[in-house]
Amino acid sequence: SLRGDVSVSGSKNAALPLIAGSILATGETVLRNVPKLRDIDVMLEILRYLGADASHIDNTVRIRADRIVSKPIPAEYVGKLRGSIVVLGPLLARFGVGEMAYPGGCILGKRPVGAHITALTQMGAVDMSTEESLHLQGTLRPGRVILPEFSVTATENIILAASMLQGETRIEIAAAEPHVQDVERFAVAMGASIDGIGTHTVIVRGSKQLHAVEHTVIGDYLEMGVLTLAALVTRGKVRIHGAEPEQLIMFL
Repeated sequence: SLRGDVSVSGSKNAALPLIAGSILATGETVLRNVPKLRDIDVMLEILRYLGADASHIDNTVRIRADRIVSKPIPAEYVGKLRGSIVVLGPLLARFGVGEMAYPGGCILGKRPVGAHITALTQMGAVDMSTEESLHLQGTLRPGRVILPEFSVTATENIILAASMLQGETRIEIAAAEPHVQDVERFAVAMGASIDGIGTHTVIVRGSKQLHAVEHTVIGDYLEMGVLTLAALVTRGKVRIHGAEPEQLIMFL
């Protein structure tokens, strides 16, 4: 039997787009409860490559992206991490161009690139991608975006991009997972206004001036589920700290 107390780690799937979102902010973004994982290290490497100052000490990430630039990101960075595509929306919103090798070695039209291109071109981006690289550029504009599927990372990309656009962006068929909601709350803290958090229709009213914030990353509901099952199958008695049961209503 497993017995005792255990704490849920911070959600990697929330931390990655939050790190990308720091590209939009003026000042120092502080993210707490960030897990020490290789994917987090890779995302921070990408921001440093673009010119940001970034550190990860004792589960706290600090980022200053004021001097960041948009330039092609080579495969040695993004090829390691599919989730790196969430820097595309923030780069487009701030600089009007985002270019990178295909994240995780993905090819055009396959997961996870297609939904992002579809959504960002609806916002005014021009798709200049080739077989070697993903390349979008143009001035984004607010409006109605209909996602082709319930894509978590595409939803996060559009939410972050729209947060820097003055006007109203209505996102249809938005993903609504807990880590998407964490990105939405982060964007609100930076200065955007968002209606429909946790639903499949999200309305974002952005601001040209987004400010850096301190934010605590939500606990990983997948880890909470694993710990719950581990207690059950061993007929143990475990107290799980940092868990949010409402994130696992169906599972429980």
